Amino acid sequence: MGEWLVAWVISLQSFLWGYGVSALNSAVGKRGQHPGLLSNDLQLNNLELQLLTASTIAGAWLGCIVSSYPADRFGLRLTTLCNNSLFIGGSLLCIVPTFEVLLTGRLVLGLAIGIGCNVAPVLLSEIAPSSSRGQITSLHQLQITIGILVVGVMSFVLVKNVPQGWRYLLSFPAVIATLQLLLSPYVPESPRWLIQRGRHAEAAATLQWLRGEAQTDDIEGELMQIQDNLDKEKEGDSGSLMDVLREPKLLAVGFGLMFFSAMTGIDSVMFYSTKIFMFAGVSRPILSTVCVGTVNVLATVLAFFLIDRVGRRPLLLIGNSLMAVSLAVLAWVLMGGGHLSVAMKGYVCVALVLIYVVGFAVGLGAVAWVYLAEVVPFRIRNRAMSLFSQEDWLWNLLIAALSLSAMEALGGGTDDASAERGIAWLFLIFACMSILALVFTWCLLKESKGNSSAHSMFSSASSPNDTDNDENEDSTEKEKNAAADHHPEREALLKTNERLV
Repeated sequence: MGEWLVAWVISLQSFLWGYGVSALNSAVGKRGQHPGLLSNDLQLNNLELQLLTASTIAGAWLGCIVSSYPADRFGLRLTTLCNNSLFIGGSLLCIVPTFEVLLTGRLVLGLAIGIGCNVAPVLLSEIAPSSSRGQITSLHQLQITIGILVVGVMSFVLVKNVPQGWRYLLSFPAVIATLQLLLSPYVPESPRWLIQRGRHAEAAATLQWLRGEAQTDDIEGELMQIQDNLDKEKEGDSGSLMDVLREPKLLAVGFGLMFFSAMTGIDSVMFYSTKIFMFAGVSRPILSTVCVGTVNVLATVLAFFLIDRVGRRPLLLIGNSLMAVSLAVLAWVLMGGGHLSVAMKGYVCVALVLIYVVGFAVGLGAVAWVYLAEVVPFRIRNRAMSLFSQEDWLWNLLIAALSLSAMEALGGGTDDASAERGIAWLFLIFACMSILALVFTWCLLKESKGNSSAHSMFSSASSPNDTDNDENEDSTEKEKNAAADHHPEREALLKTNERLV
């Protein structure tokens, strides 16, 4: 059985993540503006909209925390399939036009998103051969961006043309979740998890099914590599949380990357782009959101090609520069700079947001987690990455809960002119944050691409296992393949957040 077909089926969980987080963005607007808006059936103020968005992020945070137990206890396959019941239940609750039920539905949907964002990339990594592991695990991030794009396309059709189209838009995750359940024969158990449970025959059968024409010797070699890596993990990952806290330079790098990934504004754009475009005077805000989703997908694909060719630090410098310039000019235009006509100002605003999205996608969005996975020593990697992941969700939650209120406070009112002024000031703050991110990258971050000692760049001490792993990587081809099971892309995707883009 081909790994790619299996990977696409598994990554439907990642699609549901991108779709579920951004679906509400396109369903709200001015009452009566389009026949399919949620606002026609349930008028939401900014505080209620923020609570609905924040409840999804809070649920996802909780899902990330609790997902390890069912994944370890019952396996990645069963956890993935059962998670679809949460997607279905949460999506169906979201079609009821009362705030309390909608809030509950978004919370349940967020719980499913959190579980999926932890389990799906791990399962993708553990069914992939070392030769294509980077490409297969990249499906996780790609499917997230495709999910965001599909939301925009569907909202352009349903919200603009279909009465109560928001019901179909918000319930669509139930369709995808049902599809994955129907395709459950193509969702295998992780061979790694099976070996951990002593079920070696099942692991061998799963690998034979996945690899197809692979020779028995190849399957046996892969099984031995998995067992060898499990043994190394038991020996090497002995660091405690206190060991992580004793690494001030590493903490500064990790916390800094997570802080700037959120505080440069990408979550505000993805959560509220339709409302922001509407406030900014863009005549077709839903179509503009579709453009954001399309550029997001294309820039993410571009980043996958560039990250191993250009390097991590150059991409961060380029991405942060694009974000700082585009956001600063956007704030200037919204404050009346250039004396543009209303129509021209709308076009310029959309173009600048698209440039900003490209900057984030090729910079912080593509690099942050990969960079951390490369520079965190193996002895503390699991605990350090978990700590950075929790910080990432915290900033996501803060942005979701406060963006619209910040716009209102900065604008000094609730009328259209005040809203536009508030957006301008908020984007100016994000531009300043992007400049700080640029300075942070220039002054503190070193290139990790191709650096065999990257894990010790910010660490005061390295365990013998860290050094041994690097020396052994260069010794034999077999050990190179074994080391691929600890490829930084696995750890990067394991934590997701990936960011939303």
